[in-house]
Amino acid sequence: MAQETLYIDKRSIFHGLDPRSKFTWTLCVWIWALAFNHPLWNLTIFLFVLAVGATAKILKDLSFIAYGLTSIFIMAVILWPFFVQGSTLLRKIGPFNIYYESVLYAFSIGFRIVSMVLAGMVFFTTTKVEDFAVALRKLRIPYSVIFGITMVFRFFPTMIGEASLISSAAKARGVDLKEGSLLEKARKRIAIMSPLIVTTLRRVIDLSKAIEARGFNAKKERTFLYTQTMKLKDWLLVVGSIILTMLLLYIRIELGLGVLLTSRL
Repeated sequence: MAQETLYIDKRSIFHGLDPRSKFTWTLCVWIWALAFNHPLWNLTIFLFVLAVGATAKILKDLSFIAYGLTSIFIMAVILWPFFVQGSTLLRKIGPFNIYYESVLYAFSIGFRIVSMVLAGMVFFTTTKVEDFAVALRKLRIPYSVIFGITMVFRFFPTMIGEASLISSAAKARGVDLKEGSLLEKARKRIAIMSPLIVTTLRRVIDLSKAIEARGFNAKKERTFLYTQTMKLKDWLLVVGSIILTMLLLYIRIELGLGVLLTSRL
C-alpha cells in the first residue's frame, strides 16, 4: 500500500513542537547554509542538521533518500570545479582550469544542498499534514493556497509508492529495468511512467469532484477539529533560531568569516 504522507510517527522532542516553530527553524537552517560558502562552515551546518535528525529519531526512515543525496553531493563536487574560478591553479584538464578554491567551493555546495534537503525532510517527517495546514491558517494564509500545498505533500509519497508498485509488477512480468543500453532503459521507464501519469490524473479528477461536491471554499472562515498554541519550548526554538541566524549573518557580513569566494553566494 502506498504511503500517503511523509510523516513518521515517533516520540521525540521535535515531534512535539508546533509546526510554526519547526518551520521557522527550517527557514533559518536554509539561511545558514546559503550565508556561507566555505566547506568547513557548511559541513558544521550539515552535522548540526544530522544531529537534529538523530534527536528526532527519523534518520533510519530517511534511508530512501540517501542514494539521491549522495548522488547530488558527488555531482556537485565533480561539476562545480569546472565552472568556478579561483586564484590557486591545481591542474588543467583540456580547456578547463581546476583551481584549489573551486574544489573547496564544490564541497561547500554539496554540503549546502544536502543540509537544506535534510532540514526540509526533518520538518516534513516530524509534522503531520493536518498540523501544517492548521499552522498555515494561523498565519492568515488563504485556505485554497493551504489546500494546494498540503495536497502536494500528500500526493508526492503516494506517487512514489505507486511507482514502486508498478516497477514491481513490471519485474514480475520479466521486465528488467537495469539491463540494456541507456535508450532501452529510458524506453522501459517510459512504460512505467505512462500508467503512473494516468492514475495520478484520475486521482486529481476524483479529488476535484469530491471537493466540489462538499462545497469547498464556500465560506471564507473555516473551522478545525482542533487548534494549536505556541508553547514555551516553541518560542524558545523560534527566538533561539532567529538570534543564531542574526549572529551568523553578522559573522558572515561584518566579520567576513566563512567566505571562500567573495564573488559567489
